[in-house]
Amino acid sequence: MIETSTDLPESQTLISHARARLLVGMIGVGSIVCACLIGLIAFSLTSTESVEVSVDLPIISILLLYLFYLALQSTADICGGVIIPLVFQKRSEEVLQLVRYLGLAVVRHGMLNIATLGILVCGSILFGRLGLLIAGVVNIAVLLLF
Repeated sequence: MIETSTDLPESQTLISHARARLLVGMIGVGSIVCACLIGLIAFSLTSTESVEVSVDLPIISILLLYLFYLALQSTADICGGVIIPLVFQKRSEEVLQLVRYLGLAVVRHGMLNIATLGILVCGSILFGRLGLLIAGVVNIAVLLLF
């Protein structure tokens, strides 16, 4: 359980606000990286050059990974953006206002993710693995600029 500084003297706080948010972020990113590695290893073990992979399999895999990402990211966003600030009394806004901000962020983030998935799928369908790689590199460069 996370103890706040109001419950304990300042020198006995178990975890700080910044460290709690950092841990939530690290767990979220680490879980996504592990899921991607598992998917990449599983795909590389099952695919061979002589067997043609149907279009449905990559789309279903991407959809499942995206749903996993949404579930994990929603939990991390709620913990890092609503629960932790409320526990450490770092926010003065009401919970409904925080949930509204979170909802707007989810909509914006979802639109960005759908655009990203579209670019990756189009690159993969049009040019195969090389197209997927090029689309991924361009996509990451664009996302880093914004």
